[in-house]
Amino acid sequence: MGSGGKYTGDGFDDISSGYKKERVYSLGDAFDRKKKNPSTTSKSIEEEKIVEKPGKNKRLKRSAAKREAEERNERKEKKIVRPLEEVMRAAPEKRTTAVASDKKRSYYDFSIIVIVLFLLVAGLFSLYSVSYYSSAKYYGDAMFYVKRQAIFAVIGFALMIGISFVPYHFYTASIKIGKFGTRPVFLFYLICIVLEMAILLMGIAAGGSKRWIQLGPIKFEPAEINKVAVILMTALLIGKSARNAGKLFEFFRVLVFVMAGLILPIAKQNLSSGIIMFAIAFVICFVGSDKKRWWIVLLIIGALAAIILVKSEGYRGDRFIKWFEVETNPDSYQVREGLYAIASGGLFGKSFGQGTVKLGYLVEGHTDEIFASICEEIGVFGIACLLLIYLLLIWRIKVIADNAPDAEGGLICVGVMVQIAVQVALNICVATSVIPSTGVTLPFFSYGGTALVILLVEIGLVLSVSMRITE
Repeated sequence: MGSGGKYTGDGFDDISSGYKKERVYSLGDAFDRKKKNPSTTSKSIEEEKIVEKPGKNKRLKRSAAKREAEERNERKEKKIVRPLEEVMRAAPEKRTTAVASDKKRSYYDFSIIVIVLFLLVAGLFSLYSVSYYSSAKYYGDAMFYVKRQAIFAVIGFALMIGISFVPYHFYTASIKIGKFGTRPVFLFYLICIVLEMAILLMGIAAGGSKRWIQLGPIKFEPAEINKVAVILMTALLIGKSARNAGKLFEFFRVLVFVMAGLILPIAKQNLSSGIIMFAIAFVICFVGSDKKRWWIVLLIIGALAAIILVKSEGYRGDRFIKWFEVETNPDSYQVREGLYAIASGGLFGKSFGQGTVKLGYLVEGHTDEIFASICEEIGVFGIACLLLIYLLLIWRIKVIADNAPDAEGGLICVGVMVQIAVQVALNICVATSVIPSTGVTLPFFSYGGTALVILLVEIGLVLSVSMRITE
């Protein structure tokens, strides 16, 4: 109709912006506006009279009230949502600022220390249980082996803590000695080779092979020290050139420096230690290189070398014969007694100190054959729990290797992890007659000061790597 709005059957479809904030005008308001503004025509007044119609007025009031209600709801929602959005936007910024302001904290894996302490204590209790008879018989002191092992445990644990605070790069970094430069790991490697060669001149034979050196009151096994040298040397060679580790030149360099220079002389006198060190070097090289073909060739070469070394020594061939004829050969009594002990332990064992195989039936019941003696007393269930503890330790070392700050640190952890895993596997396989008899200790349980101290030193290297991981 007029300019004030367009009328339809349902009311006003369009209301000018000036009317949106006001209620519908009454007829009296229209006359007042007419008095104030004489230019207002009667036609516009008549248009406003239409608003005064009862039906249309109610509909307009309802629509206006609906709009006001919607506006109030929108204002309420804006008042509630806006502060929450502001808080949610501000919270991440605050956390980011806090993290940025904090200093980097080093990561020290205390869980490994707890596991190692548990294994040390459990190993001392087990050693006492399986050795008190032989200790009292040969030395007049039922605690002879336990006391000596406890001393080595304390020394090794102190070295572990001390080495954990020394950066592992110290052993592989270049240093100057006068006008010449070298690396501590090279000197350590050279000392290990000299000690290995010294076995040929002044080594002490036991069990058909020379393994130990006697220096006054100190008797130690150089092969255990050489394991640390293999770990550090191989980690250095592969870690410094990880991209080229799969090339032929790097393959021969590792073969010359590690395999031929250290492992083969050891394997000549101590095949079990040679196998362990070969496994350490092989896995480090295999993990650290992109191309695997040359290391698979190395594995084949190592297997052939092991066969040749077995046939080159008569006592090693005799062990294979005893292994094949374990039920009938009179010389296989050691293996049979170990199997009897494992079988008699049953599911839960005979309980602590109640085993009988240690009463002179098992000659090496406190060293290489300690697994059979323990299994007799704690049973299959106890052995399963012990293996879970070993797996937990290996898993924690793997976690540190995965998060190591560089390839060298990760490969050091891989070497330690492989050594523990291979020694546990070989010792159990020998005790259960899965493989021929060979001298491999059970980590943290078998009697042997050199092996225990060196193992704790290697755990210290792992902790040193963990100290360089920042959160």
